[in-house]
Amino acid sequence: MNRLLLPVAAVAAGFTVVPLAPAKTEPTSAEASPRTVCHRTSSARRPYVKLRTNTRQYRRHLRHAADILPAPRGACPRTTMTATRGGTAIAVAMTGEAEAPSAGEPVGTGTATIRLRRGQGQACYSMQVRNITLPAAAAHIHRAGTGEAGPVVIPLRAPNASGAASGCVSVARSLVAQILGNRQGYYVNVHTNDFPGGAVRGQLFGTSENAFGWVATVQLTGAAECNAAGACNLGDADGTGTATIRLIRQTSYVCFRIDVQNIVLPSVGTHIHRGPRTGAGGIVVNMDPPNASGVSRGCVLTPVALIDEIAANPSAFYVNVHTTDRPAGAIRAQLG
Repeated sequence: MNRLLLPVAAVAAGFTVVPLAPAKTEPTSAEASPRTVCHRTSSARRPYVKLRTNTRQYRRHLRHAADILPAPRGACPRTTMTATRGGTAIAVAMTGEAEAPSAGEPVGTGTATIRLRRGQGQACYSMQVRNITLPAAAAHIHRAGTGEAGPVVIPLRAPNASGAASGCVSVARSLVAQILGNRQGYYVNVHTNDFPGGAVRGQLFGTSENAFGWVATVQLTGAAECNAAGACNLGDADGTGTATIRLIRQTSYVCFRIDVQNIVLPSVGTHIHRGPRTGAGGIVVNMDPPNASGVSRGCVLTPVALIDEIAANPSAFYVNVHTTDRPAGAIRAQLG
């Protein structure tokens, strides 16, 4: 009862009573530091919407690989990132000689486009490889500079039987930023069963399809074997094979891969000759003959003038394989 009379007594005594203000509530750490994100929507016309988030909400958006965090200045992107569009497109040319520490497939080549967008937790890609064993065993993006081998940082889908692969994979946003800031420090490569360390490779900076040179794949048959007098069909009747020839002017190399069947193996010689389709001519490039399994591959230093001549007029040259029972040639094909 006395407590209820205290305010009245205070007024009577000439004191001023000031009511207590409600306590101020400090924002929690989860509600502080507002940030904006570009949130992926299901709309084709407006694929991203900019949202202002608190820390707790921001962390939730980090789990959405397609969201862009933090949002860029200005508007959000108007397109999504896929294997064929959006993001920063990085074009890569892959060759066998770029592999390290050991070279890959001598005639192998390929192209890849890697797409990255700063702030987005994804990497999208498309690739096409040629003249390697297919389907491939694996494909990755690795961390390492030119001439070095490094760890896998992004696994990719391996090229199929036609040499193609594409898709998008989730990636840490910090890794995306590192790659975009140091493209020369990363490479993409494709692994095969016969080249488990890598068949073809290209850095994410500084490569060009000019490195591929001139490439042709031809079908070898016994019927194509001819002599200098113009008589043909002189080879192994059921012998067949393929020859892939790659002329690399920049390094003065002729590279090759020969696969043969239904001839006497191991063979005893494989060459490029200068000669017409229905004739015979002298050897101009000496290559390793197919072994007991019917395969040979490698590169041969060759004068640039000869490389230029073959590339300019391939129909004037042919490749053939010689065997003990067909010393003049078991199977053959013109290069053009």
